[in-house]
Formats: sequence, C-alpha cells, structure tokens
Amino acid sequence: MKKPFHYCTTDHTILHGTIHSEEGEPLIFLHYMGGNEAIWNGVIPFFIENYRVITINLRGHGYSEDRGKGYDFDTLAEDIALGLDHLGITAAHFVGSSLGAYVATSFAARWPERCLSLVNSEGALQNDTGPGGKFTESKEERMAKLGSRSETTYSSKEAYIQHLKAVWLPWSEVKERTLEGLEVDQREDGRVATKPSHNSSMQLLEHLFNVQLEDWYTNVQCPVLFLPAEVEGDLEGKLTFIKDKLEPILTISKTEVIPGTTHAMMFDHYEEMSHAILSFHKEMTSLSGELKN
Repeated sequence: MKKPFHYCTTDHTILHGTIHSEEGEPLIFLHYMGGNEAIWNGVIPFFIENYRVITINLRGHGYSEDRGKGYDFDTLAEDIALGLDHLGITAAHFVGSSLGAYVATSFAARWPERCLSLVNSEGALQNDTGPGGKFTESKEERMAKLGSRSETTYSSKEAYIQHLKAVWLPWSEVKERTLEGLEVDQREDGRVATKPSHNSSMQLLEHLFNVQLEDWYTNVQCPVLFLPAEVEGDLEGKLTFIKDKLEPILTISKTEVIPGTTHAMMFDHYEEMSHAILSFHKEMTSLSGELKN
C-alpha cells in the first residue's frame, strides 16, 4: 500500500510524505540533501511486513514546499514532530541519510522520549569544524567557497532526468524508481533547477557548519547505529570522531561499515543496509529484554 499524506508546519509550509505499511512500530525514513522520499524505494520492502513504514520529504525537497526559510535544525526537527503528531505517532524509530541523519538526531535530542532508535547513514557522524572536524577552514571561507558555485539549470525536467542517467552510474532499477518522487523548481524563464533552491541549500549548509554533535548526542537516550560509508572519503576521520567524541556520551551505540558502500548506500547496497538495520533492531530488542530480566 502507498498512502500519501501532507500537513502544514507552524510557518505554513506544506510538507508531503507517504505511509507504506500500517503494522508494527513506526519507522521513519529521512532522505539526504537534494533527495526525496523515493530514495528509500529499494529499502522499504525489507521493513513493510513488521513496521509502520513512513517516508517524509523534508522542507524544500520532493513535493514539499520550498519557501526559502526554516532551514535551521530546530525548525527541521519541529517539522518532523508535527508530522508525527499529524499521524498520531507518539514515538518512532528513525533511519536518516546524510541531512536526514542530522534532522533525526536533532529531533532525538530535543524529544528523546519520542525516538525509539536512530540509524545514521553518512550523516551526524562528525562535526564540520573544531577538534576532529571535517574542515580546517573558517565558516566564512567555507561558505564563500560553496557560494561561488553557480547554480545549474536545465531546459526541462526531462533534460535533468537525462543528465542524471548519464552521470549517476551505474544506472539501475532502484535509481529509476527514485524518479517517482522527483520534483524540480520551475523558473520564470521556463528553465528548471533542482530542489531545494540554491538559497535554501546555502542556509542548510551554513547551519550545518555550526552543529556540534556532542551537544545533541548528550541528550539522545535511544540506541544509535552509525553507518559510515567505506569508500566515501576520510573513513578513519569519521570512525575516530565516533569513537572519541560520540560513543562515550551514548548509552548504547554500534558502528558498522558495510564493504563497498558510498554516500548513498541505499541504492547499490540496499540489501546490506536493510539487513544491518534489521540486525541492529533485533540486537536492541534482545538487549532490552535482558535488561528487564
């Protein structure tokens, strides 16, 4: 089953999502920056029999509105809380990719009682700045570098899709299915650009640079699974940050590196990713039972 839904945020932005199944504990999937809920199409079949699976398009992504504001993590986390309220969900499991992992972790830090578990794939693994961070440049230098990149536009949505197929190799059935949720920003001159807009993307990246993950994870109470990609770059930096900065402040956590994975592992390694999440949930259920006894 696929049951689309939408809801309104406190700043009157309309967000869209999909309910994929109704049985079991709620499981929320949140996509990466520039993606949409359809990136999870390869993963979802592994969970629909035992979970109430829900995907949400973050603001400015997919069919959700981009109003050019609200791209700080407090607002993004509140967006998710309102989505759960709309669906009558008290607490849920979360799986996030990149930006989605940051949003889910921000949510779990603000409302720890509403997060049953957290799986962070290539996101919320390492600070941008500070000791052990990704970058040595200042915020001003980083934003100037990112802001200097010109925005690419396309003659049509179809032209953008053909571009994706040419550069996003190897193209596959799973990637083809992500096109179900693809939406573009129509310009006055008739050309199209990807979502979110350049301005909204810059807001996201600026807020991301300020994030200090230790502050968030200190408030997280649920089990956390870290899924850093093996071949994405600076794996050792991520593993060191997790080991030195994050594991000591978490009650229960696990780190797993799936061989051959890249940033968007839900495409070329969707089976391995799904099994890692399911195994983690099983381990946490078993551990919870032991603690009760």
